[in-house]
Amino acid sequence: MKKGLSASTLKIIAIVTMVIDHISWGFFDFYSWQGYMLHIIGRLTIPIMCFFIAEGFRKTHDLKRYILRMAGFAAITTVPFYLFFHEEYAYRQNIIFDYLLALLLLTVLESKRFKKPAKVLLSALLVTTSMVIGGWPVMPMVYVLIFYYADSFKKQAVWFCGATVGLVLFMMIGITLNKMYNFYPMYNYWVWWDKAYFLGFMLALPLLKAYNGEKGSYPMGRYFFFIFYPAHFLVLYASKKVTQVYGSYWLYVGLQLVCIMIVVGFIIRIMHEKSSKAQNSAVLFSVGGLVYTVAFFIETTAKTKELAFGAVTMEYLGEAGAFLGLTIFLSEFGRFRVPKFFYIIEGIFFGGAVALVYTSEYNHLFYTSVSLDNSGDFSRLVLEYGIGFIIFYVFLVAIFFAGVVKLIQTFKRSGDLERKRILLLFVAMAFPWLVVIIRSMGLTGGYEISFMGIIFGTVFAMLSLIKYGYFDSVQAAVTNVIYKSSEGLLVLDNSKNVLYYNSIVKHIFPEIAVNKPVDREVTEKCFYENGCINELCTQNTIESNGRIYELKAEPIYEAEYTQGYMVRIFDYTSHYRSMEELRRSAHIDALTGLYDREWFKQEIIRHLSGGGTGALVMSDIDFFKQINDNFGHMIGDEALVTLAEAIRSVFSGHLYCRVGGDEFMMFVKDTNDTDIIGEFAERLNAVFKEKVKNVSEGLDSSLSMGIALSSSISDGTESDEVFEMLYGLADTALYNTKNNGKNGFSFYETMPAR
Repeated sequence: MKKGLSASTLKIIAIVTMVIDHISWGFFDFYSWQGYMLHIIGRLTIPIMCFFIAEGFRKTHDLKRYILRMAGFAAITTVPFYLFFHEEYAYRQNIIFDYLLALLLLTVLESKRFKKPAKVLLSALLVTTSMVIGGWPVMPMVYVLIFYYADSFKKQAVWFCGATVGLVLFMMIGITLNKMYNFYPMYNYWVWWDKAYFLGFMLALPLLKAYNGEKGSYPMGRYFFFIFYPAHFLVLYASKKVTQVYGSYWLYVGLQLVCIMIVVGFIIRIMHEKSSKAQNSAVLFSVGGLVYTVAFFIETTAKTKELAFGAVTMEYLGEAGAFLGLTIFLSEFGRFRVPKFFYIIEGIFFGGAVALVYTSEYNHLFYTSVSLDNSGDFSRLVLEYGIGFIIFYVFLVAIFFAGVVKLIQTFKRSGDLERKRILLLFVAMAFPWLVVIIRSMGLTGGYEISFMGIIFGTVFAMLSLIKYGYFDSVQAAVTNVIYKSSEGLLVLDNSKNVLYYNSIVKHIFPEIAVNKPVDREVTEKCFYENGCINELCTQNTIESNGRIYELKAEPIYEAEYTQGYMVRIFDYTSHYRSMEELRRSAHIDALTGLYDREWFKQEIIRHLSGGGTGALVMSDIDFFKQINDNFGHMIGDEALVTLAEAIRSVFSGHLYCRVGGDEFMMFVKDTNDTDIIGEFAERLNAVFKEKVKNVSEGLDSSLSMGIALSSSISDGTESDEVFEMLYGLADTALYNTKNNGKNGFSFYETMPAR
């Protein structure tokens, strides 16, 4: 996983800030500090989406389909947009329409079908359309053009900031002149400074700077934004109507009911997951959250103090279950061990809290006073906090802090999949505190929304289980196999930490331990740095206690992700000893394990005699003498072995041998296509150059190759003569490559050197 933000992450940020902006339009006074701040946050959306309009234009394979899709979603959004925004925007269109105009403008400018006068006319028409009915006149067009035509992010940022500042100054001057000369009476209520929030557009630049070029994934696929955009207008419109007709209290109650249904849905969904510790803790966490939410609903709808305070006691029972489930969940997904005494301490604290809450009216330790306020829209329970409450919430903060620290430690040593899980857990843990901050800033109109922190925390924690799966169920399935097998079996997670092993593995690796990194030799034999398994690796044997073992790593899949690896260890001592004996007596090169020239020659003669064709590739290591002189002959031998490994992987299914020294030959069977053969040569050079860097620090080398095609030999020539002629032609081509600077290949007379 590359560092930075993927396209999907940036678009989700844009969606969240867009919703924040639209909520502020619908439910906050623009000139309040809360409304103004939320509008500034909402400015992040347009630059991000304009950036990806430009990116989409560059990368799309079907521009016509892209434009039609954008037009379709703009049309679908028209009615929901008008329902919510008709008072603000009148006849103007939604932002997807603005993006469509920007995309059409870019299409016109880049089209080779239109001549310059037509481009000017069409561009003017699009700009005029934007000015007359666009939701955001011209600016999305300007932003898209900047992101498309500026050839570096630095230039994009400079032009973007210049355009934004220019827009703000233009608006401020226009508002001032309108106040003086009354050009547009309908806009006389504007003041010159209120458009300064447009400067918030520039806050998107650091996020775009962090773009890593990866596509990422969306919650509902690639059309998520276009589906969510009209849908959220309908939800906001319905919320606005409920508030206008019935008052904000009933919207508040309805929101709680929706959250209760969300949690019930997640519990049902989790119950369909495979049984595991993570699933059990997730169910406990979700049920605790459900109990809390239901109790909160009872508290906010209760008409008597006794019923409301009884619901508060029930809330603490829900919190106890949720936090206990969360602790187990974090330990499972973070792969760290929580001592049993910690769970005992948690149980004591939560049990004590529930007892103190229940008896608060008598001991006044948790709440010093309890009363019911009936002066507002609904009955509110008024609680004065005591020392027990303070101690309890200090303990909760400590649990969160400890969990964050452990997850950070796990994140640092984890692979891609674990990091995705942990990032979702960080979001889940942040939500309850985010809700507290929102409430303290007065953004909720005095309503308590702690239940939303529990709900969204539950949702994101569950996503980490549902979306990315969990290895525990796989572990349970393979445990019996591990301990009953006659071969060595070892189970690793994605970070190559040991999860299970049997006695045979312990005999081979006496220092092995659960939850510790696997022996380095296993990693080197089974895995490359990019995580590929050892099917591409030829040196996958180890020696221990006088025995020879072969290792094979196989990925274990669950939830469409690689959750870990099963490493199988076979005792191949007798097999490899027999092979060694054969190497001494047969045509096997002792150093590289490749066949020798004589075997290679006979195989080619047999192939050509049967009417086959092909190409002979002769290869030398560039500056091999300097490698021996500067690094020693042992390193030189390792370089030869490395080349042999590269040849095996690239020319699998074809013929190859070591001629002697650093000279190797390969024969690509049944083709004289120079493009195909050239690809073989390029791939061999690339694989060798990459692998040889790992032989010794500072070692850097390449290959020179000469290629002769069997079609270069006249028909009727005997097969054994053909081989010798191909050998001579390839040798000549190799000589040409070396004279042309090495590090490449040449075809004998048929192709120029590369």
